[in-house]
Amino acid sequence: MEILNALGIHWKILLGQIINFLILLYLLNRFVFKGFLDLLNKRREKIESGIKKEREYTEKIEMTKKEREEVLKRARERSVRVLEEAEKKAKEREKEILTLAEKEKQRMIEEGKKIGKIEAARLKEELFRKNIELVSLLAEKILKEKIDPEKDKKFIEEKLTQLKYEG
Repeated sequence: MEILNALGIHWKILLGQIINFLILLYLLNRFVFKGFLDLLNKRREKIESGIKKEREYTEKIEMTKKEREEVLKRARERSVRVLEEAEKKAKEREKEILTLAEKEKQRMIEEGKKIGKIEAARLKEELFRKNIELVSLLAEKILKEKIDPEKDKKFIEEKLTQLKYEG
């Protein structure tokens, strides 16, 4: 203790200061540090929880982006398929319409040919009758007199029939 006295340290005061310091340390530990450490622990837990939630949300956002991209990709593919199918159906319909139009054109041509043949035959017959009349009138004028109307008619019909087969 002499060393302490030589240094100017009083052991009673030192012992009192140590006891005061221990009491102060106990009180600080009991009331201040414990609450402060609890507050720091709660704050750290909140921060960790926030970081964890932020990671979860980030992962969910990434998953949602991937899902959205996948849905968009499928929608694009589907729309392309629908457009291709519509185009294919339109081309098939176009072919059907063109085929029907071609058939209708052929039918109309055939019908026109038939009508033309009928009309030509009718005109030929009418021309034949008019020729008979004209030949009769011509023969009558040439002969001025009819020798025998029956012979004339037979002669004219024979000649016209010959003309008909030749023409």
